[in-house]
Amino acid sequence: MHYARIKPSEDLAHMVYEIWLQEDNLVVPLHLARPTRVLPSGCLDLIVNYRDPFLVRGPDGWQQEPKLSFVGQRTRPVEVVASGQTGILIVRFHPWAARHIFAVRLSELRDCNVPLRDLMDKHEYQRLIDELGMCSDGRERVDVVVAFLRRTAVTDLNILARAKHAISVLKRAPKMKIDQLAKQLGLSRRQLQRQFDFCVGLGPKSLGAIFRFQSGLRLFRAGLGWRDVVDCCGFYDQAHLIHEVKRFTQSTPQCPVLTRDASPLSQYFASTSPSHFYNTAYL
Repeated sequence: MHYARIKPSEDLAHMVYEIWLQEDNLVVPLHLARPTRVLPSGCLDLIVNYRDPFLVRGPDGWQQEPKLSFVGQRTRPVEVVASGQTGILIVRFHPWAARHIFAVRLSELRDCNVPLRDLMDKHEYQRLIDELGMCSDGRERVDVVVAFLRRTAVTDLNILARAKHAISVLKRAPKMKIDQLAKQLGLSRRQLQRQFDFCVGLGPKSLGAIFRFQSGLRLFRAGLGWRDVVDCCGFYDQAHLIHEVKRFTQSTPQCPVLTRDASPLSQYFASTSPSHFYNTAYL
């Protein structure tokens, strides 16, 4: 199995947090495969399945992911599993940045995995398909996707700068009152909510809750006890922490999957470093 994490070039760093590659030639029968749980991260992802697509567990069982898709903000975990040989490229956008590429109200894509063809100009989509089809390895596919981002990005969006500033405040102070945040930005509460729906896909209160949970999970995996996590991350009390862990992982804080029983994807991509704010995405 091969993993790679690629930092974006300087001209895309305002928009893209990181690009991830995963390849594996091993085929595991579905009944023996261990699903990976993908957690809410506060970010949005562009996904390219260039080998056998992953399967996603839905209400009616396992469903095939689109070959090319865009994943909106997650408010709950989902389980995924490989359906054969794995080849997947993930572009992880900063929480405020997917609007540079996709001119839709991002709250409409919440908890959705949308085929890319439904969000793009059909000629641009076909060009991307054709260029990806000519690639021979993962790094060539990264180059094609990076070129796509460069030629389609909208760079002059003042509203995104305001959203970026609001999110930086929420990362530092996830318990900040929404009225206080709106006042700091010179907006009404309603205007702030509308801008987050448009640019981020989640309201500021929900996004702050995800940031607080992610910070707590990183500290716990780094060795801090849950009681100390409550104080460090601004949970109201231990009951609040337990509620949020269940909400975002569908597990209790005592569940082994949060620590020693983490999946290979989690062990590779989930960082305990506070600087890697958007990495803890897998269990």
